[in-house]
Amino acid sequence: MMAACIAIGLLAVIPQHLYAQAQKGADLLKSRQYREAETALREELKADPSDVQARYYLALSLLEQEKNQEALAEMKQVQQAQLRADQWTRSPVPNEYQVQIALGRARLALKNYSEALSNIESARIEDGNSAEVYLYRGLYYLEQKKSAEAARDLEKAIKLAPNSPEAVRAKQLMQSK
Repeated sequence: MMAACIAIGLLAVIPQHLYAQAQKGADLLKSRQYREAETALREELKADPSDVQARYYLALSLLEQEKNQEALAEMKQVQQAQLRADQWTRSPVPNEYQVQIALGRARLALKNYSEALSNIESARIEDGNSAEVYLYRGLYYLEQKKSAEAARDLEKAIKLAPNSPEAVRAKQLMQSK
């Protein structure tokens, strides 16, 4: 009870512009303005280096800009922060699925295939009905020259979310192979 009162009191002291900067970064990320999102989120992290959500969104903006090594470094920090947190202090975003899929994406882009597959499989355990899981596992199989497995996973990504960006990408990959 005392910890909850202290936490609520601390929230009242945090300047609103910090929340605004993190929200701005998240909004820019959603609107695919990745460089601008990166700038806003780095500003937020200067003010509050412990903001796990801002760090996660920064990693996503870096992934979208193909700054994969930086994205991986940020995601490792997110993962460590989430592992250290207890159920009351753990940020709801990112959840374990989101952490694992982002780590898998970064490692796949860096051609660290065994760790990428491990992260993708961990994400699949968290959410076996995610088109993203099958898209990235399909990409992994393409890189490994396992075309039958790649086709199976890319088709599943399309089936799970036919109108999603993942399905569009899966269709493009299947046409190009």
